[in-house]
Amino acid sequence: MSENKFLFINILDKELVTLFQGLKSIFNDQESTSPIHITVKGPQKSNFKATSFKKFSDSDHPLVISQSSYFSYSKKYFAHFKVQIPEMEKYQLWYKPTFPSEKNPHITICETSDENFSKDIVRFLNKEVDDLLCRDYEFLQYIPSQHDIVLEMGLEKTRNIDDAGIPDLINIGKVRKGLFARARKIKANHIDLANRGRQTALHAN
Repeated sequence: MSENKFLFINILDKELVTLFQGLKSIFNDQESTSPIHITVKGPQKSNFKATSFKKFSDSDHPLVISQSSYFSYSKKYFAHFKVQIPEMEKYQLWYKPTFPSEKNPHITICETSDENFSKDIVRFLNKEVDDLLCRDYEFLQYIPSQHDIVLEMGLEKTRNIDDAGIPDLINIGKVRKGLFARARKIKANHIDLANRGRQTALHAN
């Protein structure tokens, strides 16, 4: 039986990878093991035809990464950056049958069961990060069973990332200095509120 396949856009810009991977590592409870990507199509059983998307893998078609938002699916909330790719809509490359209600390409930053935490992350990201352009990316066919081989190559732990990893983004004013430290405060406040809620529930019982 053929396996499900997905078409990813894999972000290659080093500073954008550091920015997004750092935020994911801070806001999620587990260290992220996949590279920063956008799921474009899938799942489907057949291979993707290179001729349908190779025309976009160049600097003439930059990805516009902009306003943060969130959506819900299966009792989870996904805080993300929206990605605008007008050419893909024109050529009908965007198709995700498992997420029929979510029409926009996006980069997920946090998956959580707490809607308020998602809202806090979205407010934070919209305040701290300006619109971004990405010209360095590639299309990648992803097969879940090959996850360890395809997606974990070259990834670094990012729990302790700081401003030194994104100097150009800070210098051109796309990201505010001290972003990661403030993100850690948002996560710490979330953990504190969750602990207080559990303690209140225990006392009530």
